[in-house]
Amino acid sequence: RGLAVDFLEAMKENRVFDIIDDRIKDQSKLDQVMAVAKLARRCLSRKGRKRPNMREVSMALERIRLSHEVI
Repeated sequence: RGLAVDFLEAMKENRVFDIIDDRIKDQSKLDQVMAVAKLARRCLSRKGRKRPNMREVSMALERIRLSHEVI
């Protein structure tokens, strides 16, 4: 088993925060962490057409970053 499989299993079982480093579990950033985790899950899709391209990933990460700055 690899890291990607462990991550996908944690996402499926709603255990993402069990595998996230304690230093980034700051309460004000939990929504950001989940948004990045969901994006990572899309990137790991077995079906290529379901995976975002690098431009889409970049834009999604920028939206996540900006959404946290507004709050």
